[in-house]
Amino acid sequence: MKKIIVLNHKMTLLYDEVLEYIVKLNNINTNNDIIVCPSSIYLESFINYCNWGVGSQEMHYELSGDYNGEISSLQLKSMGVEYVIVDEKDNEVANKKVIAALESNIIPIIYLNDNDNSVDELYNNFKNITKKVESYEFIILAYHNNKELNLTDMEEKIKELKNMIKVNSSKDITIIYSGDINKDNINKIFSIKEVEGVILGSISSSINEVEDIVNVID
Repeated sequence: MKKIIVLNHKMTLLYDEVLEYIVKLNNINTNNDIIVCPSSIYLESFINYCNWGVGSQEMHYELSGDYNGEISSLQLKSMGVEYVIVDEKDNEVANKKVIAALESNIIPIIYLNDNDNSVDELYNNFKNITKKVESYEFIILAYHNNKELNLTDMEEKIKELKNMIKVNSSKDITIIYSGDINKDNINKIFSIKEVEGVILGSISSSINEVEDIVNVID
C-alpha cells in the first residue's frame, strides 16, 4: 500500500538552493506519494518544475480582501496547488480554512495536536474542525505528537480515534503521523495499520535526509 510523505519545509531553503533541491527530489525513486510544501515564495517554482504533489503551508479562509501578506484558496488553486496545511490553535479558524480549501478543490492536511488529550477530546476537536464537512474523502488528518515515541500508546490512541470517526460518520479518513520522524523509526511508525503517511518538518529541506528516509521504507 502506498504511503504519503509530506515534506513541510517550514521557513527553510534559500532561493539559489531551490532548483537543485527540486532536481534531486524529482530523481527520488519511490512508489510512495510525495507532497512538498515549500515556503510560499517558492510555490511557483515547485508548481512549474516539481514532479510531485505541491502544497501550501498556509492559507487565509477569506477568498479575497485587504489582508496583507495572506494567500487565498482561490489564488492557490489558480497556481495549481493541490494541498494546504491547516495548523490552527483556534478550531473555528481551522474550520473556516478547511471549508474554504474544500470549496476550492484543495485537499486540507489538518493538524490534530495531541497534548495529552483523551481520545474523546481529540475526537471533539476533530468534529469542531470539520463542522459542515459532509465527506472526509478529500481530507488528510495529521496526528501530531511532540512527545517521545511510545508506539503502543500511540497505536491504541490512533486506532481508537479512527474507529470513533468511522462509527460516528460511517466514513474512513486518511491519518498520517507528525512528530520526531527519522530513518530509524519510520518503519516502526508505519507498522501502525491506521497510519498511512508521515509529515517531515524542517528536516525535509535536506534532500539527503529525505532520500535516506524514503529509501528505508519497507
